[in-house]
Amino acid sequence: MRLSILVVSRTAELLNRLNSALADASHLKSNEVEILVSWNGHRSEEDQINQNNFYPLRIACRDPYHFAGNMNSLAEQAAGDVLLVINDDVIPDPGSIDAGLKALNSIPNAGLIGGRLRSSDGMISHDGVGFTNDHSAYNLFE
Repeated sequence: MRLSILVVSRTAELLNRLNSALADASHLKSNEVEILVSWNGHRSEEDQINQNNFYPLRIACRDPYHFAGNMNSLAEQAAGDVLLVINDDVIPDPGSIDAGLKALNSIPNAGLIGGRLRSSDGMISHDGVGFTNDHSAYNLFE
């Protein structure tokens, strides 16, 4: 397994939109990617999750919402060599996952690659984290 995509969700509509966009974000084969979901929504809405997209999706846990705890649970179950942590409201650009994997593989000692986040009007809303002299993190655009 090449890539495990980890997502916490409680909204079938957002999860389906993300899932549909993933096939354009990467050219990896379907057997090279798994999507693991921590489902925090209602059982009735879970039936609306489309599991017939290009990459296989599995509800891997149904623990109460706690982002870090949910992600840790998904990471423990992941079979991929690379983990992609993504929010369900993200719409990845075409080729963006491939570009991230390429960057990760081409930068010696890189362990983490981040994305540039844009708002719905296309403006950059987050493009990395800076650090103050006392080592506190802050959003570069704040």
